[in-house]
Amino acid sequence: MVEKGAACWKAGGSRAILGEEEKPAKDKELADWFHICGTSFRMVLPDEMAGEDDESPFEIYTLDPRNTFVVYNNGLGNKPILGVKYVVDENGVVHYSCYSDR
Repeated sequence: MVEKGAACWKAGGSRAILGEEEKPAKDKELADWFHICGTSFRMVLPDEMAGEDDESPFEIYTLDPRNTFVVYNNGLGNKPILGVKYVVDENGVVHYSCYSDR
């Protein structure tokens, strides 16, 4: 995940990559959700089209916090263990997308 921007900004060429991914606009969107809902979520995934349509090796998404949540470990430190995003299709069926580091 690319969240703490300081290290990313220091890497060569990363400003162009982050600009290509429209990170400033997505940061604003993230802040807007935070002001509205009290929380916000960002997802960074590898770009399967990297090198074809753009130079960025990743895609940045700002997720709707109304259908996104994080599952935390109930042990010491309460580390996040699973990110979940869901959508309800036109038939009322709920589809879950779950992400973890495993």
